[in-house]
Amino acid sequence: MDNIKFPISAKPKDNSTINNPQENIFLTFFDLPGQVKLKWVSKGVSKKMLEELKIEYGLQYDELSSFLNVSDRTLHLKKGEEKYSNHVADKVFAIIDLYSFGISAFSAFEIFHEWMTSKSRVLGSRPIELLDSYIGISCVKDEIKRLIYGHF
Repeated sequence: MDNIKFPISAKPKDNSTINNPQENIFLTFFDLPGQVKLKWVSKGVSKKMLEELKIEYGLQYDELSSFLNVSDRTLHLKKGEEKYSNHVADKVFAIIDLYSFGISAFSAFEIFHEWMTSKSRVLGSRPIELLDSYIGISCVKDEIKRLIYGHF
């Protein structure tokens, strides 16, 4: 994980928000100021960026279509730099925010992924199953915060 390159399609055109070209937005997004996050969302999400997210987080198209509340076909139809709707972009960045926060909190993707795919007594299901709504994403993030601060 030491040599992770910044995804080209995710790099802002004006370079104003990211100073280090080695940074990976999929790992650092949670730490950005709100106004910078809004700029990322307004730039949208291309098929290429969605592919990078899929690889980075080990997700499948059926999971992404469920999380984003769109059909599998909708995800497959775009090509290269073609952008998805604002609704999809907003949800993608909410998921990136959660995953980047979780990976940081658990100190490793593998540990976070194991937690996301294991049944949570507090949440009543596997955390990954709650990503189809903003409330679900918020509940997962709140649970991670409780784990960080020892509030069981």
